[in-house]
Amino acid sequence: MKKMPLLFLALMVAALAFGTAYAADVPPAPKNACPAPVWTGGHCLYRDSQEAPSIILSFSPKAFAVPGEAETYVVAQNTALTVKNINTFAVRCVNGKSGDGIMPVRAMLVKPDGKRQEISGNYGSGVYLSCYDGGSLLLGNSKEFRAKMFSVQGTYTIDFEYTKYMSSNNPCWTLLKRITVIVAPGKVEAQPVGNAIVGIKKNAYESETTVTKDIYWLIKNTGGLDVNIIGVAAVECGDNTTISGCSFPDFTPSRPITIKAGTDSGYLLKERFVSNRPSKSPFRGELSIDVRFSDIYGLSISNITSRQSPVVQKVEFRPVAVALTPYRKSGEFIGHGDGSRYYIQTCTDSGPDPALDGPILFGMTVYRDKDHTIPIAGTNFHEVPTCTGADDLRFNNTGEGPAPAGSPPEQSQLHGSGLASFVTDFHGDSTLYWMAEGVVGTSTYKTDFARIGLSFDEVTQLAGDLVVDSRMGKQSMQESGVFVSGTHTIAGLKTATADAFSGPVLAGEFSADKLPESSGNPVYMLRDITFNKGTGKEAKVTGPVSSATDSTAGSTGSNELTIGNDGKAYFSTSEVGDTVAPPPKRDVNVVWADKEKYLVEVKAADSGVCRTLQGDTISGNGKAALTGPETALHIKYDWRPSIITDSFCDASNTDYVVCDSAQFATELVKKLDAMDRLIGQGKQDQALQLQNFSAYLMKDGFTPDFMDDFSAYLQSGFFNDLTAFRDEGWPKYFASQGRLKFEPETITEPGIYSVQINIVYDNANSQRLFDLATEPTASVTVKFIKDSPLTKKARENLVYYLPLDGTVGIETMDSLTGLHREGYGTVFSGDRIAISGSGSETVWSLAALAARPSNPVAIADIKVEQDFAAVNSKSPRILQIDRKSGAQNEYSVVFSPSIPLPLAIEAQGKPGEGIAAAYMVYPQSDASGSSIDAAKMLPKLARLTETGYAKGGTIACTDETAAASGVPPINLPAPAVNGTPARTPSPIIGWDKQFLAFRSESPCQIVQSAANSAALVYYFKRPNSDEGRILLESVLYYPAGTGTIGFGPVILKNACTSQGKLYVQSPSSPSGYAGLEGDSTISLSNADKKSISLAEAMSGIAPGNICITSSASLGIPKVPQSVSLWWNEEKIASSFRESLPAELNAKACFGG
Repeated sequence: MKKMPLLFLALMVAALAFGTAYAADVPPAPKNACPAPVWTGGHCLYRDSQEAPSIILSFSPKAFAVPGEAETYVVAQNTALTVKNINTFAVRCVNGKSGDGIMPVRAMLVKPDGKRQEISGNYGSGVYLSCYDGGSLLLGNSKEFRAKMFSVQGTYTIDFEYTKYMSSNNPCWTLLKRITVIVAPGKVEAQPVGNAIVGIKKNAYESETTVTKDIYWLIKNTGGLDVNIIGVAAVECGDNTTISGCSFPDFTPSRPITIKAGTDSGYLLKERFVSNRPSKSPFRGELSIDVRFSDIYGLSISNITSRQSPVVQKVEFRPVAVALTPYRKSGEFIGHGDGSRYYIQTCTDSGPDPALDGPILFGMTVYRDKDHTIPIAGTNFHEVPTCTGADDLRFNNTGEGPAPAGSPPEQSQLHGSGLASFVTDFHGDSTLYWMAEGVVGTSTYKTDFARIGLSFDEVTQLAGDLVVDSRMGKQSMQESGVFVSGTHTIAGLKTATADAFSGPVLAGEFSADKLPESSGNPVYMLRDITFNKGTGKEAKVTGPVSSATDSTAGSTGSNELTIGNDGKAYFSTSEVGDTVAPPPKRDVNVVWADKEKYLVEVKAADSGVCRTLQGDTISGNGKAALTGPETALHIKYDWRPSIITDSFCDASNTDYVVCDSAQFATELVKKLDAMDRLIGQGKQDQALQLQNFSAYLMKDGFTPDFMDDFSAYLQSGFFNDLTAFRDEGWPKYFASQGRLKFEPETITEPGIYSVQINIVYDNANSQRLFDLATEPTASVTVKFIKDSPLTKKARENLVYYLPLDGTVGIETMDSLTGLHREGYGTVFSGDRIAISGSGSETVWSLAALAARPSNPVAIADIKVEQDFAAVNSKSPRILQIDRKSGAQNEYSVVFSPSIPLPLAIEAQGKPGEGIAAAYMVYPQSDASGSSIDAAKMLPKLARLTETGYAKGGTIACTDETAAASGVPPINLPAPAVNGTPARTPSPIIGWDKQFLAFRSESPCQIVQSAANSAALVYYFKRPNSDEGRILLESVLYYPAGTGTIGFGPVILKNACTSQGKLYVQSPSSPSGYAGLEGDSTISLSNADKKSISLAEAMSGIAPGNICITSSASLGIPKVPQSVSLWWNEEKIASSFRESLPAELNAKACFGG
């Protein structure tokens, strides 16, 4: 019979050998040689050499090669990459036949983290076996395949690999080439540069109507592709009244701006606008822009407001398994020893089978053992015209000739014939075992036989004296259901979803069910496939197929479902949508700029600017004091375990806290406990999700001293308000050497840190943290990896460098209680203050133990101001923290805890006397007032501001008396700031005057309550011609005791007996007031508010009661230098007006 060429691209893989199934993340292909394959024999195919293939990459519609960048291409969206002209190589069969096989090639997507995912390929495996490593034959089934459709903009790295060997068990994937593909038009972002503040002069000296302002945007190229900026537009230009006329004077569309990829500088775009004088100050408006750009190759054009969006696609399918049945038969016989010769003969006359699209290959092997591992002899041969004619049988029995030169000995032993013989080498009788296997045909099947006999007839060319006479019989592709991986549930109709951004997703993992033992290797297929059911873009494929696509279903992209020999099905899509993203925005603040005052910085955020009653911006550390939710610090001086959750510090928590070591360690205990409980419930997957997270952390330490101190802390009532905790077990983790450790031990700067909890269990089977005796049974390592700094606001705040760590580290030595901390926390000197007054966790700032010097993260020297005059002289400041000059970790803290006391004064002029009012402030213990230092008080005590005026009627908002003094009428109050009036003192009022002696003076009769000439009496007056009624307001501050510090009551007295009335907020009822007429008094005492803690001061920022200023960072490394807290006087006064009697009409000039 003439040797027949075979089309091995079909021969080896057949209709059952299908396209690539996408694989999960896999390691890179080996750069060095793979381990040598192991010959396993059988009725199989092999390859002589491992040469690399040649391929051609084709982009459709087109691609541009990037100059100077090897294998880097630029393409437009929806460009297809196809691998073409994959070469063939010689594949040999053990029966002597040979033919051409297509090289298996696959495409691997390299992710940014270095992990790789298989996305396409041309290969498959089917019913035929590889001679090496015992796997199914692995061959290409097409000389080209689509590697990827580039539908999502971005940069892609793709590895192309080929197999050195033909076994599915050991293919030895080897790198052929790596390419980079950039999908145009790249990516561009716009960021505001600097603060946009416009100062417009409006005061008693000069004014402006409009101001032209230039601001800047930084246009950055954040993609991997050079781009041209071809257009810019103002999307939003303020309110088109106060802010209008936005333009870009330096940009000309006919001269595009090129921004190179990989540069940090970008293009500085100037935007010019006109600002008109606002009706209120500051006015805040918004500017936003859109930028149009293209890649330099002209492939695509986009805007920064245009975004691709994922479009979720759905597929429904039924997985099945099919196998050639029967593929093998086996049995045994009694063999006679002592040199007996046996003949093994196989034959089939079935023609090539189009259903298998591969060779007829049939043979039989005799084995020494039942497990078929020790072969004695065997046959391998293809089909012949008949199994009855002597000439055909002679060709069947002699084969195709000798093995190719250089073939391994094992190939020669089994090479190429349907007849083999062997002589027994044992004594007596012994059981021998046989197996017949291979392909004899389905629809083309005629006959076959497999025989073993003790004789051979040279005439008939048949074995005789048979001890085995068997037939394989007609074969068929038998289909069965499949199990869902990890279960014993037969998979029915399955569904999966995917989007183009996530890449191929695992649609299911399956294993064959109920295939006969005589079947060949199962091949997994897909049936009843429906893409996007009920969406109008529905596509159906009946199957069975190994892959299916809906590219003809009218979609802009395409969906693909594949299943591989490993039973894993993958679903992918190239469908994407378009959406409009919000344009980049920036706030513009337009303020009145007084000639006498510099313009302080106003940050564009949801933060209010704090001002005094005189309209001055409260400032400290060179910056304006701000308040509101966006300004509030993410800090909580509370260490109670019932408050600290297992996500207390986590970045995923919208109400996160920047934690010190004690707070994070408490969260860690709760996280570990939750993980241990989940594992105990068999929920390992949920437990694993808790092992990796991001957390906000202060500068602090997890040193050995902290570990010991925290262990003691856990044993000092920590678990009293927690249930079901192993209160005896957790301290052991912190105290036991090596059971729990932190890497690194020191958090050197505040920031967002990736946290990895690695656990090594003593017993890998139980995976529990404690045994029944609550002894630790694991080693835990907590690793910190710096992700990024905190937000600019947080990074520049000094409080994140002063970790307080609760009561951890408090010790008692020689009857003295104090702090000892090594490498963590803060220790204190000076006065004591209340840090937190929450529940039972009242923490005082104890001094360091003198007997045990500490080396903490920070040292704070505290001074508490408790004097009434001193508190008011610095009003409205509450707290000042400064880094000491030249010191790395030493700070000075001045705490001025106070309670604001708003007051209003109503005075009614009399004919010939004008308007006047007077009041006194003195200690209750000294009616003369001599104990209050007047030098400290003046002129800071009472900053009176006129808020209303009336002459013969209701309160009006214009003071006409000013005209009599040569000053134009004054509108009351001055224009607003963020909706709250910012008032300037009337030129007629000025500052209060201090009377150093009691005396009577028209129009006010000063009360005579003491003879001391140094008593403090304050008064104001108007000319005798003014008979109107006037309203004024102010805010006093009286100290709030903190810790062991307190003070005696202070008396506020109405010192004018002839006219005027004082309205003072009641200390015991903030929503009420006390009216003082004649010489009546009110005692200002802290009895109703014994202490104000640092935690309470910090918590007042978000609701707007307290303002904050923070200095810029200096030094190397840059560290904030100071922080201050201030009372928000505007809000205090505004709230008090709400409580005043309606007839006073105190809100008349405030929109009420």
